[in-house]
Amino acid sequence: MSEIRRHGIGRRHFLYGAAAVAAGVMSNTGCTPEDARGADGQSGVPVIAVDTQRRSFTVSPFMTGVNGAKWYDHAYGMWDPKHNRPAPGIVGKIKKAGVGMIRYPGGTSSNLFNWRAAVGPQESRGRQVEGKQGDTVDSRFGPDEYMAFVREVGATPQIMAPFANSTPDEIADWVAYMNAPQGTTWGDLRARNGHPEPYGVRYWEIGNELFGTYQRYWMSADDDKAMRQYAFGGTQRQKRQRVGTPTDHRSSAAVSNGQPHQSFTVWYPPVVPKSQTIRVDEDTWREVADLASAGADDLVYTFAPESGGIHFGDGRHGKIPQKGAKITADHPRRDRARAAQ
Repeated sequence: MSEIRRHGIGRRHFLYGAAAVAAGVMSNTGCTPEDARGADGQSGVPVIAVDTQRRSFTVSPFMTGVNGAKWYDHAYGMWDPKHNRPAPGIVGKIKKAGVGMIRYPGGTSSNLFNWRAAVGPQESRGRQVEGKQGDTVDSRFGPDEYMAFVREVGATPQIMAPFANSTPDEIADWVAYMNAPQGTTWGDLRARNGHPEPYGVRYWEIGNELFGTYQRYWMSADDDKAMRQYAFGGTQRQKRQRVGTPTDHRSSAAVSNGQPHQSFTVWYPPVVPKSQTIRVDEDTWREVADLASAGADDLVYTFAPESGGIHFGDGRHGKIPQKGAKITADHPRRDRARAAQ
């Protein structure tokens, strides 16, 4: 408010002007700069006039875009699973609203999206990890369903390719699936899935709001370091991180059920080989090449660095983690981004 006073604008005039703009009274009453002068005769008070009758310029359809919310649970009603089509009621409302661009598969919830699990016959699609809470969710509203919806409403497609769990090669494959012609690996797969013509998706982004510390995933909490990791790749050690499964990062997925042959995975593979520390509660267990040579009480496991897979024994060859024990991992994530360039 001190800046306003230096320019000769009283608090009362400023607040009146802001309220007038919000209510639209300036355009309705024909308010002029002369009308805006106060009782003290001060001039130079800024006035914003709203003319609802004249169009000054055309608004780009990309300025009227929306985020496609979530891809799972039939995209919150965007897809009609009974008739395998875009939901007519939603289509009509979006057309009426004049939405020009629709983003897919979403924001924070899509930071761990696996596009390959979301194409092909519905009965063969896998589940995957939701990027915000780590829940296990379905893959029913995939890239092909999204494009059917976008074309139905007449909007422009825009895709957010996740950064936290993807490599440049994996994202390039997705671009090829959407845009490559038949006669190529990904164009032929799209054709087999019922869509022979390329979609021609031009607008892509890499990652969602990774500037926020709550969306760093494997990256550093330090802003400068995280920015360099995003741009150039890098290795970041994960400390005391809960394990999970490829489709579930909830806390319950890191807990032993007491059964033989349990398998878990680290959240963000691949891992630098021989660099990991795996703990069962507070006990550090040891990696072995083969459980067959282990004794019944040996605290051992096998490990696959590329997938981050951890496999425990059966009580005869390697001890079974006790029921209710929490499994955690320390490890540096291998630099997939730089290796793929």
